Amino acid sequence: MPRASLVIAAFSTVVEWYDFTLYLYLATVLSRVFFGGSAAPLTATLAGFAIAYLMRPLGAIAFGHIGDRLGRRHTLLLSVAVMTVTMFATAILPTQAQAGALAGGLLFLLRCVMGFSVGGEYSVVVAYLLEGAAENKRGLVASWASAASEIGALLAVGVSSLTVNAMSAAALDDWGWRIPFLVGGVLAVSVWIARAAMRESPDFERQRQQGTIPRNPLRHSLAHYRLGIWRAFCISALGSITYYVGITYVPAFLTSVGKLSEGTSLELSTVAAVAVILVTPFTGILSDRFGRKPILLVLCGCNAVLPIVLFGLMAGGSHLHALLGAVVLACMAGAVSAVGAVATAEQFSGEGRVSGLALGATSATAIFGGLTPYLAQVLIAQTGLATMPGIMIAVVALCVIPVLLAMPVLAHAQTALRVPVVSRTVFYLPAWTAEKQGFFKEAGLDVTIEVYDGSEKIFHDLRAGTHQIAIASIESVIAESYKGGTLRIVAGIAKRPPHFIIAQPEIKTLADLKGKTIGVVSMHEGTTFFVADIAKAGGFALNDVKVEAVGGSPTRARLLKERKIDMGLQPYPLSYEAEAQGFTNLGAMAKLVPDYQFVSVMVDENWAGKNRAALIAFLKAMRRGTDYMFAHPDESTELAAKELRTSPAFARRALEDTLSMDIMSRDLSLTDASLRRVFGIMQQAGALARDVPFDPTKFVNESYLAESWK
Repeated sequence: MPRASLVIAAFSTVVEWYDFTLYLYLATVLSRVFFGGSAAPLTATLAGFAIAYLMRPLGAIAFGHIGDRLGRRHTLLLSVAVMTVTMFATAILPTQAQAGALAGGLLFLLRCVMGFSVGGEYSVVVAYLLEGAAENKRGLVASWASAASEIGALLAVGVSSLTVNAMSAAALDDWGWRIPFLVGGVLAVSVWIARAAMRESPDFERQRQQGTIPRNPLRHSLAHYRLGIWRAFCISALGSITYYVGITYVPAFLTSVGKLSEGTSLELSTVAAVAVILVTPFTGILSDRFGRKPILLVLCGCNAVLPIVLFGLMAGGSHLHALLGAVVLACMAGAVSAVGAVATAEQFSGEGRVSGLALGATSATAIFGGLTPYLAQVLIAQTGLATMPGIMIAVVALCVIPVLLAMPVLAHAQTALRVPVVSRTVFYLPAWTAEKQGFFKEAGLDVTIEVYDGSEKIFHDLRAGTHQIAIASIESVIAESYKGGTLRIVAGIAKRPPHFIIAQPEIKTLADLKGKTIGVVSMHEGTTFFVADIAKAGGFALNDVKVEAVGGSPTRARLLKERKIDMGLQPYPLSYEAEAQGFTNLGAMAKLVPDYQFVSVMVDENWAGKNRAALIAFLKAMRRGTDYMFAHPDESTELAAKELRTSPAFARRALEDTLSMDIMSRDLSLTDASLRRVFGIMQQAGALARDVPFDPTKFVNESYLAESWK
């Protein structure tokens, strides 16, 4: 994605954080203007902040649906438009002196509208950045949003400070408080104009092209990402309470408890905001280098101890202690926000990502963000303990630590894997199932499945390192291994060929194939080696037919229709479609070749040795996908119909045939008999010399699969 689009998306979040930070920084001023001043009205003003935050989950769900259905760009334009109107409306509100109690009610109403519009804003921005960033820079790029939020906070502090210090208290209460909101309205208009030039997220474009946009994103997320939603909730809970208690509540704390003036409190917060802007990208880089999980665990540990000490220091009234406490608290909060943004977004695939973030991250923000400043003020008033805000942060941090410890080793940092497959056939359904159900994501893998037309390019890309794991036929791997090749088979998928012998309508028996043209995927793999068995069953010699390498199953289907080949082995459901079109089905290949390791998982040994954990995680997710596929036939039928581009009836039949013919290796194991069969047929076809001994250690490495069972 163009860097300009990413920069606009990241730094346009200043509006959201400018507004909400501004409200808290001016809390004492607004309490006088709308509620009459003193401690109780300050509590009422903070309560308005909390009530508005309760609207965020509703807005997040509404805008999340738009973002997952219509695109990230449309959502970002709509949300900032609503924020613009709300900001200007706040600036022209009547005060309590002008409208009485109605003034406070109108303020609360506008806060609710703002909370609703902002609900999906940050989630959509983070999703947009994650989907547009380079795989090894996602932590850094996503942290830009956190840095931008601090810029918004800094602007709020700066504008507030200038406004407060530039006029008398009377002028401030009379009309001066409107200036920061007018500035925010102008800022929001500028952001809308900038966002209009943004491109759509590449991941959403992929969904649109592949037809995978979920019809009901919320239901999709609930069905497939429950664990991801819970993790996002916990991570966001920590990020929210550290930010809203450790940063935005601090000016009110320093004024009401630390006995500093409003101007001094805002000046200290300005210094803290600058420190956070510097910390957030650095934290994002660290998360890209060392992973999300260890960084989050370190930050949890810090937040379990330091906030209690720091709030105690700030309560003493010392400027130095107040500066130290404000800066350290802000840096810890900014660091959590930076790594938390990418960590939460990585819990979901592109389909339903914004809705998943709405359910997890935004709901946590509503509870631990909007409510906590109000709760901190109330607890201090009731207990007399100035350290209560620090205790609140520490409790949440201690609760989040077990969740982080229970995360899979790779769940903290997504490992990108490009996985090519040969065609859209049923034996790749475990991979699509693992992708749809979020098993890859839960294992910390960002898997992209790519459909090729034949295996030769797949093996080339594995050797070149552009792709990491392949699911394809194994003959070329075996042949190359005896020549010193580094490709290895690590797990099995289809232990029998799921093909039917499909021929032109006038061909009624295998014997009728004599003298005909047979299309195969290539001359070195897969269906090519079955031709000898077909010839033997038909009572003729192999050289009595013409064998042509034409490509994968879709190509063979097309060439059959064009009558450029007379027969082609077709996996179901393509075989069912061929029958429906009048072609002859001469029988299942599995009956002629009962044991044949047809499709397997393969890697380059050099890559696998350096990425053992990622490969093991992939195999675990694949096994879960296989189990889920057979345990949920209705869902699997729906997925098969979509991925195999066929009807639900044919998809259901394909699953039933897979079970009845025992095609799949449900535990991903490889059998000696099926490997020997492949080896023997390759020798008969001349792909291997007849004196080459069968030695699976040359082309199989089952240690990864064995470890995946532990």
